Amino acid sequence: MSQKVALVTGCSEGGMGYWFCVELAKKGYTVYATSRRIESMKGLKEAGCKVHEMDVTSKEAIERVHEIIKIESGRLDLFVQNAGLTAGIGPLLTLDVEKGMKTFEANFWGPVRCVQQFAPLMIETFKKDGSKIKTRIIQVGSVWGEFG
Repeated sequence: MSQKVALVTGCSEGGMGYWFCVELAKKGYTVYATSRRIESMKGLKEAGCKVHEMDVTSKEAIERVHEIIKIESGRLDLFVQNAGLTAGIGPLLTLDVEKGMKTFEANFWGPVRCVQQFAPLMIETFKKDGSKIKTRIIQVGSVWGEFG
């Protein structure tokens, strides 16, 4: 059986995505850590992760990381969608509409784009390994979802 491969979005230092990556690398996964800015993922390369810039609002960035994973690993077993924004939340009367639109773009359409891009590779992985291995998508949310 091939080494398990994980993709984690929203991996800025100190956050949940960062620590998902550290723990998955310790468990032997090949980990692809992504964030909007490479410099926000200090220490993940040293922890054994492959770090890549990927903004979930950019179709091109998502396609680029997909291609890298497909070429380098040929599989994807676990996808942790952790990227998101918290800007643009508040009372409608004072809400900054532009910030709200950016937040919606990242927190709603970002995961949709990512699932559409990465799920076919996960299905291929599952079919290749049969029922021995199950692939998983984990969607991380927050209390901000209560306001949507």
